[in-house]
Amino acid sequence: MNLQAKLAVRFAQKHRWHSILSIVGIALGIAVVLSIDIANESARRALRMSSEAIASGSTHYIQGGPQGIDETLYTQLRVNLGIRGLNPVVSGYVRLDDERFMLLGIDPLSDIGRNGSPHANKADPGLLLRTNNAALILASTAQRLGIRVPSVIHVRISGIERSLHIIDTIEPTNELQQQGLRNVLITDISVAQDILGMIGKLSRIDVHAVDPDFIDRILPPPLTLIPNRTRGRNMEQMTRAFHLNLSALSLLALVIGAFLIYNTMTLAVLQRREQFAVLRTLGMTQRQLFAGIVLEALLLATVGLAIGTLSGIWLARALLYLVSGTINDLYFLVEVQSASITTESMVKTAILAVGATVGAAWHPAWEAMRTTPAMNRIRSHVEDEARRGSRRMIMAGTGLWCASGIVLLLSGQSIVAGFAALFMIIMGFALVTPTVMISALGLLNPVLYRHLGLVGRMAVRGVNSSLSRTRVAVAALAIAVSAVVGVSVMISSFRLSVDHWLSSFLRADIYISQLPSHLESGIDQRVIARISADPGVETVSTGRWVTLQGRQDFVRLYAVDLEREAFRSFQLVHEENDEIWPAFSRGDSVIVSEPYAFRHDLVVGDDILLPTRDGDNTFEVVGVFYDYGTDQGVVALHRSTYDRHWNDPVVSSISLYLKDQVAPQQFVDRLNNDQSINQSLRVRSNRAVRERSMQIFDRTFAITDILRLLAIIIAVVGILSALMAIQLERAREFAVLRATGLSPGQLWGLVTTESGLMGLLAGILACPLGLVTAWVLIHIINRRSFGWSMDLHIHAGPWITALLLSIVAAVVAGAYPALRMARMRTAEALRYE
Repeated sequence: MNLQAKLAVRFAQKHRWHSILSIVGIALGIAVVLSIDIANESARRALRMSSEAIASGSTHYIQGGPQGIDETLYTQLRVNLGIRGLNPVVSGYVRLDDERFMLLGIDPLSDIGRNGSPHANKADPGLLLRTNNAALILASTAQRLGIRVPSVIHVRISGIERSLHIIDTIEPTNELQQQGLRNVLITDISVAQDILGMIGKLSRIDVHAVDPDFIDRILPPPLTLIPNRTRGRNMEQMTRAFHLNLSALSLLALVIGAFLIYNTMTLAVLQRREQFAVLRTLGMTQRQLFAGIVLEALLLATVGLAIGTLSGIWLARALLYLVSGTINDLYFLVEVQSASITTESMVKTAILAVGATVGAAWHPAWEAMRTTPAMNRIRSHVEDEARRGSRRMIMAGTGLWCASGIVLLLSGQSIVAGFAALFMIIMGFALVTPTVMISALGLLNPVLYRHLGLVGRMAVRGVNSSLSRTRVAVAALAIAVSAVVGVSVMISSFRLSVDHWLSSFLRADIYISQLPSHLESGIDQRVIARISADPGVETVSTGRWVTLQGRQDFVRLYAVDLEREAFRSFQLVHEENDEIWPAFSRGDSVIVSEPYAFRHDLVVGDDILLPTRDGDNTFEVVGVFYDYGTDQGVVALHRSTYDRHWNDPVVSSISLYLKDQVAPQQFVDRLNNDQSINQSLRVRSNRAVRERSMQIFDRTFAITDILRLLAIIIAVVGILSALMAIQLERAREFAVLRATGLSPGQLWGLVTTESGLMGLLAGILACPLGLVTAWVLIHIINRRSFGWSMDLHIHAGPWITALLLSIVAAVVAGAYPALRMARMRTAEALRYE
């Protein structure tokens, strides 16, 4: 074993660039996996800490209807019934120095004694009561923004500026408060009510040290007692599919890295076959040889793991912004300040790296172990084994494909099973690659001979005769390129579906909404009347977005007041709008978005239960509509139905249909400059809303583009490593060709043609695998992850890109080996012949 170790070190020193490229490839794969895991965990941790810090030690909270909780209820519970352990809360969002802050209104007199309260470290319970519009801010946040104590700051809500007096800072007692209260302003509850437009209302009532069953029994509808863990669990479930998809994409990079390890060890075994024959002849056992080869792979993986871990931590800091930005765009506000590097992430990555390495090195080590010393010395035997093995491999690959189909059929809605089936398809493809290569090379041989002459025929034979070496490099490049094709087709199909949906859903000319806060008072009715009376307006439609919180789940509700023709903006999945309209406009009926129906296993005719002002009420589902705005789902109902069941006259959005002669952008400019509208509103044209929606869509997939780029880099590193090893091993063969009259330029052309041919094969093979990958991503992964259905849109762009990318990557990777072979000294290369 000592002798084998010394020989392995000597081999690595002789082929140092091959070893370095292998380490770089596996390090990149590890870095991608670790960075995504760190970014995901950091976002989840920030969410948990923020939720726990705001909860301030409470175990439950009382949630009201769309308009919150009447503050008199708190008085009844606290004074009339004598229930302690209740803390009223008013919360909403404001802007301070272009940052979004939560304005948290509390009752200092009841909150100060509570364990975990952000106000608990202040000795004076009247600190927030003696100064008008007084507020507290985290000490580190004040220092970061340059806020002195005392001082006056100006916040904006719904476009209106309000002043707050910072009278003191909060010194966090633990990391929870440091992280969770970073973007929080704490005020007295009356100040928050005034600024947020919630006079007489509460956002929630926190409950601690009280029997929850007792509280639950005495609460009148629509009030609901909800455990705090339910809120956190719902938020984590909202982003679970997003995090899981990122993790699966990152694993693809590790799979390509594993192919690189397999390629490295296969070539190392092939290049040292005579050495192994000598060692076996001297008495080395099969087990010792097997263990030595696996240990070599583990050594490479260990070095790659060390480099990849450091690189992954650095990369995580860059990806953190993209991950948190996507969550903020699609789900909710989360402030991720730093990368959360956990032992679990490090151990998980190390296990994946070691597992991938052992798995990749297993087959080359097993082949070396079972080959007799005599056969090890015969080069043709290796290639004959590779060709005979290709028949077994195609059977194994076909078996994996059949198994993946069974997994997809029997796995229900499991996202993990969907990704497992996709990886089985990829591995099956890798197994059938040698057989496909042999057939493809047979077809390409006459074509290349016709156009490139003898060099073309020699290139085909060179790739074919080195099948044991070339098949892994071609498979690794094809898998990486197919991932690019599959993800590109998925994104372009998704983009076209979203664009088509926006064209149907956004039929109005102008869209008006109030600037966001937590529980806004809505658009002033006088403003609505003023805009409706404008001579340029043909029709007005109003809407109300609310979130109804149940005991176990929440529902995003959209109440819309619209006419029969405007109802066509909802694209129904199976039904016709004219058939649904009578039930939707008059009865206790709703239509639900496709993601909502998918997540709750609903079909037309089913009933859903919604919390109303009089308690839970049943509504019939009369239609399912396409919606790509949220993967959590939406329940839509007519405004008249909403008014019957909820005491909430608020209007949060207006859709305007203009007369034909009115230019939308001019109307937008006129509304923005109208001084009679004393409310700050967001006014956008149909075109502006669509452009903004597509910008968010493109920003959402920015991190996917980075992962695709990293996968291609790993594949290029892999094929460069393979080509260097293959061409250097054939130095004697090339020297013979030079000695028999082949010029340096012709030799360079031969090596470059072989590299380009391998790239062409990888590109051709990547196209069908990319199509299958796109189909699985669209119809299985996206469907199970987000509940969206979309059509598969195929165009020539991704396929042309796949071919060009494969050929260019292979030619670039083969440039250095080709140059080195062209410059080699013939006499030195022939010395051992």
